[in-house]
Amino acid sequence: MNKQIVTYSLLAHIYNTGSISKDFENLFVPIVKIGLAKMCATGKIKGDELSEVKEFVDKDTGLEMPYPILRRILSKIEAEINTPENIKVRFHADGSFIIKEYVFDEFNEEQEKKETEIRLLEQIYLDFLREEKIDKPNSSIYSFIEEGKYSLGGYINKKYPSNPDDGTVEARFINFLRRVPALYNVLQSVYIGSILSTYLEYTPKLLVNGVELVLDTNFIISLLDLNTSESTVNCKKLLQLGGQLGYKCTVLEITLREIDQLLKVKLDMFDSTFFSRLVDPEDIYNACHRRNLTKIDLERIRQQIPSLLDAEKIIIIPNVEKYENKARFSDDYEKLKEVRHTPFAALHDATCLAYVKEKRGRNVNEFSKINCWFVNNSSRRKTINWVNGHFPLMIKAEDLLNMLWLSSPIVRKGIGINEIANIGLYRLVSSTLNDALPHGAIIKELENNIRKYAKEKISDEDIVFISKSIAARSFTSVEELNDSARNDETKFVNTLQEIVDKQKQKEANQQQLMEILIASFKQRSDDLSREKRVVEADKTKLVETIDLNSELGNAIRRLRAENIKLKNEQIATKRNNYKKRKIFMWRFWQWFGLVIAVVVPILFNKAIFLLNKNINLRELVLNNWYYSFPITILYLLIPGFIISGLAQKHYNVSGIAKFEERIQYPIDMIFLTEED
Repeated sequence: MNKQIVTYSLLAHIYNTGSISKDFENLFVPIVKIGLAKMCATGKIKGDELSEVKEFVDKDTGLEMPYPILRRILSKIEAEINTPENIKVRFHADGSFIIKEYVFDEFNEEQEKKETEIRLLEQIYLDFLREEKIDKPNSSIYSFIEEGKYSLGGYINKKYPSNPDDGTVEARFINFLRRVPALYNVLQSVYIGSILSTYLEYTPKLLVNGVELVLDTNFIISLLDLNTSESTVNCKKLLQLGGQLGYKCTVLEITLREIDQLLKVKLDMFDSTFFSRLVDPEDIYNACHRRNLTKIDLERIRQQIPSLLDAEKIIIIPNVEKYENKARFSDDYEKLKEVRHTPFAALHDATCLAYVKEKRGRNVNEFSKINCWFVNNSSRRKTINWVNGHFPLMIKAEDLLNMLWLSSPIVRKGIGINEIANIGLYRLVSSTLNDALPHGAIIKELENNIRKYAKEKISDEDIVFISKSIAARSFTSVEELNDSARNDETKFVNTLQEIVDKQKQKEANQQQLMEILIASFKQRSDDLSREKRVVEADKTKLVETIDLNSELGNAIRRLRAENIKLKNEQIATKRNNYKKRKIFMWRFWQWFGLVIAVVVPILFNKAIFLLNKNINLRELVLNNWYYSFPITILYLLIPGFIISGLAQKHYNVSGIAKFEERIQYPIDMIFLTEED
């Protein structure tokens, strides 16, 4: 299981539930909490280095958590769960930590649910590959979804790849999955979570006023609703949010010329082209077909472009010859000539880039300092990376929208999380499929060949199936097919029929797979509902049992407390008797000493008298120190000390209290506590 993908989905859930502050850093608090809980579950509750926590959190989330952000999050957790009376965790400034008491399972259940959803969707993707008879080892739908982060990451960090792998199969699967909203939502959550995770690498600050958005040709075509309906919605949304931020939207006069030339070509071929509108969903002909526009309608739009732009509050920049002249001699123009279809298209882009360069005035490496962007709605998937360590001049509309969403509460208020996901996934899918389409000239040649060699043998319905096969990249050998038309008409027609038959069978298989998928998902939902009801019932029983056990436990504790109280009363009586005996003996030995102190001198004196009957005892004591010294001690000092001790033991409260404190009671006289 890819931990990073699960974390993406969980991040989106945390954001979407609104249970956490919309401050992006707070979104990662539950993620770190889960990591800490799992670390504690392994028995690790203390350490000397913050790296020990970081290693576990990174491993559990699949993310790279920067030390400064991790420190702030741990401080928030510490402040949240500690109280003055109960310090449960402590994260010290030197990186050491100790966790005395820690329980967190608020999002553990949700994490398990996300893991289940992600496994299920990955399995469905593998079933799709098998159904399509596609051998693509190590393929993952989530790796493809993460390219949304790579595209945005190109403006954040140089490490992201700028040339993505072929993803047409994944793009087709996402289109296939749109019909099951519950599963499509899983992809949306992964996409949003991947965008949210960029906070760990870069927190964009927003320059609100004074920003100019120079709009590219494809952006204007989308605004005119001559692209897909989704593109029109996306571009209008960017204009709306840009207006709320005080941005100025402009279009150069040379862009109007390019738009006019493009529409003129489409008008000239309007009645003779049918295949392009079927193959390329972003083609102007496709939009005309979708909107039921006639050639006259398209001509009217062409004539009204200035007024239509004015209605959208887009300013036209006239007299751009200065920038055209700069562009003609620029490195940008030489590079663009290699990738654009015509020299004028290359000159147009180079002119717009020259205009943006002058507006910026210098190279910029901070998003908040950029005052001008060349904004396109390109169908190309290639990511634009930094140029010589600086932000590029051009940005995709969806990437700019993501940057604004990440950096501005105003934008987050104006566009929902699902809308952001829809825009990002749609552009990812459409640009992937468009990138894989053959050149327009090759499609036009195939159209002419069908009209010339197979008009009577291939129906209009068959042509629709052929176009679908090419659009979905199920059939890719269009140039070889054109060659066969010139060299072998029969082979050409047979190949067309094979394409039709395969596409029909593929669509039938997909429909069958979809029905199985929907039925399986419904069954799974029913099972989950039943499991939920059982769990709820079990929870009710558990709560009742807990309540009953709580009452029994309280009763047992009361009885135990009363029993301990009775025993302690008995122990108190024993202790009191024991203390009295100890004090009695303490005093007894003092009285015994006093008796000895009185009797010994008398006996000593009697002994001297018996041994020295003819000697004057008074003179003997006074004249001989070896008699006078012991007699003094026996008659004065020893009795004095003993009498002083008796006074202390009988009449000095402090002395008696100190003796009582020193009394050591036997183990059977120790008072009982609640734990005993």
